Amino acid sequence: MRAQLIPNWEMLDHRVLQAKFIAKDHRLAVDFIKFINDKSEELDHFALIKQDVTEVTVKTTTTDVNGLTILDFQLAQALNDYAKMKDLYQEKTKGIFGNEKI
Repeated sequence: MRAQLIPNWEMLDHRVLQAKFIAKDHRLAVDFIKFINDKSEELDHFALIKQDVTEVTVKTTTTDVNGLTILDFQLAQALNDYAKMKDLYQEKTKGIFGNEKI
C-alpha cells in the first residue's frame, strides 16, 4: 500500500511513516504546517512535525497500536495531495530502516 500510494514516504520499523517536504520559501512551509495541523484535527490523528526553514519533516504512527493504521495512510495521502497542489517538492528520506525512533 505504501509503495503504491505514498512511494516517497519511508516506513521505519514497520511502525512509522516519514516524509520530507521542501517548500519554495519559509511562508509556504508555515502554510503547509498549518494544513498538517488542520488535517490532523479533522482526522483526530496527530503527527510529529519538524521544520527547518523551508524543509518540513513529518512522522506519523498510531501509538495506541504501536504501529500503523489507516489513519496514518490517510494523513500521508492528504499531505501528498496538498504538496502536489502547492508545488512542494517531496524528498525521499534517508532514515535507517528499523533503527530510527519517532
